[in-house]
Amino acid sequence: MNFFGKKSISSVLYSPALVVTIIMAVLSLLVIYYLITGNYDMFSSGTTVLNIPGTDLNLKTHHSIFIILGSFMFNTVYFYVLSRLFKTFSNAILFSEQTIRHLRVFAYFNVIAPIVACFIAFLILDSANFEFVIQGALVIAVGIFCFMILSIIKKGQHLQTENDLTI
Repeated sequence: MNFFGKKSISSVLYSPALVVTIIMAVLSLLVIYYLITGNYDMFSSGTTVLNIPGTDLNLKTHHSIFIILGSFMFNTVYFYVLSRLFKTFSNAILFSEQTIRHLRVFAYFNVIAPIVACFIAFLILDSANFEFVIQGALVIAVGIFCFMILSIIKKGQHLQTENDLTI
């Protein structure tokens, strides 16, 4: 199976990435609902309990509700941008302006979003959290790798344009 084109890994991964985007968006809206209605409890131990409306069930976590919301919102945008990239890689023409644009957005998101997320987490938690820094560094590494792939695709587009003009 090919990585690019109509019947490729990219076309197969497009749908799951879009489904994860929708799930993360719904979870983000649910957490916003919790914030608006106050349907959660925060304890001094750092535990947050989200009470599921209409049931006696609840979800317990050791993170702030704002960290949870930020994580869901980050993942919503991340998987949306990733799904757009997979859809672009599914096209017949790989070396296009659309591919370059979507890959550039994905690369910038991978570099900028973790820095912003670590800064916001630092402000909310009032201390540096090693977990956020390590995860941020890994996402930034993915962004740098995407910039390298972007450079290759730009060169490929230039060669394809030259080839088209020669013919």
